[in-house]
Amino acid sequence: MPAIVAGTRSSSAWPRASARRTGCSRRAAPGVEHAKRYEDIVDVLAAGIDVFSTVNVQHFESLNDRVAELTGTRVRETVPDSVIAVADEIVLVDLTPEALIARLQAGKVYPRERVEAALSHFFRIENLAALREVALREVAEEVETKRRIAPFAPAHEAIQERLLALVTPDSQRVVRRAARSAQRLDGELDLLYVRAPGREPNAREREQLEALRRLASMLGAHLLLEEGDDVAEIAARVARERGTTYVLMGIPRERRGLRRLGEPLHDRLLKLLPGVDLRIVADRAERRSP
Repeated sequence: MPAIVAGTRSSSAWPRASARRTGCSRRAAPGVEHAKRYEDIVDVLAAGIDVFSTVNVQHFESLNDRVAELTGTRVRETVPDSVIAVADEIVLVDLTPEALIARLQAGKVYPRERVEAALSHFFRIENLAALREVALREVAEEVETKRRIAPFAPAHEAIQERLLALVTPDSQRVVRRAARSAQRLDGELDLLYVRAPGREPNAREREQLEALRRLASMLGAHLLLEEGDDVAEIAARVARERGTTYVLMGIPRERRGLRRLGEPLHDRLLKLLPGVDLRIVADRAERRSP
């Protein structure tokens, strides 16, 4: 499948050298300082060494849900998008699905005993074609982002968007989709979790919240925690304080009992935040074929 080569130049004044790092999403060897290879990059750059590394598109953290939807496989080893974002140059190494399958069959990717299983699962031709399309779109968006922030870009294009995603501890899909939107808009991303007052989270919720913190950190988002009963009022206040231009939320849950008589959250947000875009993030896995 297409690989992405990212080159990052050190800002050190020391004499320049360069280093290559293949597969920066992979785990490092046991006993070394960092658990993941991409964590070495910061240290290498700080030492005045330029870094060139490769990564397959399915390892981007913000694309994790999209890749799972396309391939039916959840990729476990991911790279924070911030690692790719700091690259000075990104080059797409394009390879057609047919060419990759030929390399697999020739034993140039995996040992021969693993080839048949790979071809019948993740490396099916329809999966490879979909991932190739994702990689092409990713690089095109990166080029467009750099064009918009170039020094010679008109001043009126430099207005930055700020996104606010309403989340719960199990909203990782919404977080990743919001991060993708923030990248496309070249904006900052805030995540807002409103917890009921006086209620302590149980063990499962604490574990989910910690996972949400880690995901926010990997995606370069700011996680904000608030307590209160009125999510719309709190979200509107935070949006005004943060200068939000774009609000994202998951599919509203079915309201039961007396809650059905109240105004839906998305309707209240539209009234409380005039001039702010509102997007409901759908679950693409639930789309039905015509």
